[in-house]
Amino acid sequence: AVTASLAPRSRRRAAELPTVVLRRGREHLLSPLLYDASVERVKGFPSAGDLVEVCDWRGCVLAMGVYNPNSMYRVRVLQRGENRRDLSSILLHRLRVAMATRRLLGLPKAGQDEAYRLVNGEGDGLSG
Repeated sequence: AVTASLAPRSRRRAAELPTVVLRRGREHLLSPLLYDASVERVKGFPSAGDLVEVCDWRGCVLAMGVYNPNSMYRVRVLQRGENRRDLSSILLHRLRVAMATRRLLGLPKAGQDEAYRLVNGEGDGLSG
């Protein structure tokens, strides 16, 4: 099982990403889907689908996610913390974990399964 701490993460690094700053007191609501009402402001000019940092009101990085200015889900969180800072490596990691999970579950079962779901959205940390 993967566990994540909600403790504030490190401050900004040299490689600046657009940043979504949560309203004060909303950091404890960090979930795979961040609603527009949880967002205080956006620093930078992210486009739909861009990777963004999610920070608390003090500037501590809490998560990384994909931004959508046109959705009530302003950010779809892909990872907590900031250990991977590019979208390709985050997605590749999530897909590898999903594949490993299916293998641990014994999928596909020879002679039984004609098809199975390799990725299960939020269950595999790949919202949307």
